[in-house]
Amino acid sequence: MIKTNDNQLDVKYLFPNWTPGKNCVINIIYKIKDIFLNPKYFSVIDSFNEESGKMFCDDYIKFESKIKDDIDKINNKNETNNNDIKENDEFIEEIKNILQKDKINSNTKQEQIENYFLLKYKNNINDK
Repeated sequence: MIKTNDNQLDVKYLFPNWTPGKNCVINIIYKIKDIFLNPKYFSVIDSFNEESGKMFCDDYIKFESKIKDDIDKINNKNETNNNDIKENDEFIEEIKNILQKDKINSNTKQEQIENYFLLKYKNNINDK
């Protein structure tokens, strides 16, 4: 749902029928938050980043490897910029911990990541 070359978000996917007066900017903000917490968005294959959606569905091991690489890039960027945000660090550590478990298979890791995101998503819904 995000173009990797310019980080543009596909809001047409989030709001296929925008209704002026009914839909507001705050609705976009909530939806943006949801795409990072609700696992249903990981498998979106008809948006900007089709490759990631297909990879999540078809080749989870490759998806897992890409996530590890992206986490390393984020960590390196955080070290360079010194803009560590506690919540992001906790998120990265939790996903990293799941991915680094050697004694569980990829399907179990995928389930644990989905469960983690569902829990975060539900907690955020309850916080509203």
